[in-house]
Amino acid sequence: MPIPVLGSIRAGTPVEMLALNSSEFVLVDSDLLGNHEGFALEVVGDSMIGDYIFPGDLVIVKYTSNFSPQDICVVAINGEEATLKRVKCQGDICILTPSNPSMEPMVYNSVDVHVIGVVVEVRRRLRNK
Repeated sequence: MPIPVLGSIRAGTPVEMLALNSSEFVLVDSDLLGNHEGFALEVVGDSMIGDYIFPGDLVIVKYTSNFSPQDICVVAINGEEATLKRVKCQGDICILTPSNPSMEPMVYNSVDVHVIGVVVEVRRRLRNK
């Protein structure tokens, strides 16, 4: 099934929210998404390299707000910024954890954090330069 490529997402410090219009699509196996809609994003930054997600990779994301601490999520912060991290919420705080050992977790008020979706596949684009 075709899903839109919505642009890029920072695997690092949160940046501007995702653009929600696109003319580029990729094909994915519908089993990856289950009963959910999906989208794809190109990764910018290196905060998730411990999970073998590198700059230039394409992540396939299932729209859902249901996640576990093991999931890699597309997270909106304050409705204005988005990033790719693992999320663990405890009471009034959410901890966004990178998988790059040189980077520190980020802590936010839980009311400021909204999980947009969960990464279900990573695609690496090999380029000749």
